[in-house]
Amino acid sequence: MTAARMAMKVVVDTRWLRQHDEGTEFYVSLDCPSRTNGIPMNDSKRRARAGRHTADGMHSSDTRQANRGAAQDASRDTSRGTAQGACRGTSRDASEGVPDRERLLARIRKLYAMSQATESSPHEAEIALRRCESLMRRFGITEADLESPEFGTSTISRRYRAIPTYVQVLASAVGLLHDCLVVKGDGIIEFRGFDIDTRVATLTNDYLGEAMERSLAARKREGTVPPGRSSSFDYRVAFALSVLERVQELDRERRAREQAERDRAMAAAGSGAPGTSLITDKLALVERNCSKGLAHARTKRVRYRNSEAHAAGSRDGRRVSLESQVGSAGRKALPEH
Repeated sequence: MTAARMAMKVVVDTRWLRQHDEGTEFYVSLDCPSRTNGIPMNDSKRRARAGRHTADGMHSSDTRQANRGAAQDASRDTSRGTAQGACRGTSRDASEGVPDRERLLARIRKLYAMSQATESSPHEAEIALRRCESLMRRFGITEADLESPEFGTSTISRRYRAIPTYVQVLASAVGLLHDCLVVKGDGIIEFRGFDIDTRVATLTNDYLGEAMERSLAARKREGTVPPGRSSSFDYRVAFALSVLERVQELDRERRAREQAERDRAMAAAGSGAPGTSLITDKLALVERNCSKGLAHARTKRVRYRNSEAHAAGSRDGRRVSLESQVGSAGRKALPEH
């Protein structure tokens, strides 16, 4: 297997990136970028997907508003009572009296999205989760039934002859932040995961890259970072590693919260019956559905010079805002389906 067909695992050799026992993983697609979930896309599907990314992926605020609006529509639909059915717009089989399964699953996924959305109030999220679990129990829907959401891919805007280390590290942080696989191949970086997450990940990656370049330019003007390619490289690597360290800490905190929620849900349910809890591991779903055709490669050590430029990059990476990208809880909602 050639280098272009293998994944890299980067272990950063530094004292101040403390949490790197498992390293930072990158995936290399065997057929990147013309394959999605291991299935070749035809031209019409590729054009449709590209058009959707162009139309829907321009502003992160638009994405959040669309996701929230869809989730609120689902909440309103399911609040109309059993006389009108569990979900507005679902057709009932005259003999069975059961809503169309695919539409029912779509409505349940929307309710789940609302229950997880950082933009929702705790009260709204709790109501959405209760309705979602009620529908699952009523119609015998399990978590496995929900594991067929729309997955997608999104590629960063720039193509490289050789992707720099700091670009890979920054993309790895963004992928972890949004529960996406980071696919590297043919001079590009691609995010794979829930469709809306991949688009937000690309926006976040662009935002962080632009913030890094603005900070570097300001440092050079003030003389903190001397001119030259080596100093710029040290600054960018340090900036990206600081962002990665912060995201890893956010990820540990949110996974601890999710585990506590799972434990409470299991205790409240009194059994481990499927469908009694919706606290699922998004990244595990993504890996099961989006890792086809991907392979791991050799471990690569990243080294840097302990310089003033590196120290400046580390400081700026710790200060760059992540809140505007991840919301108050540091986690994006499941997408609308």
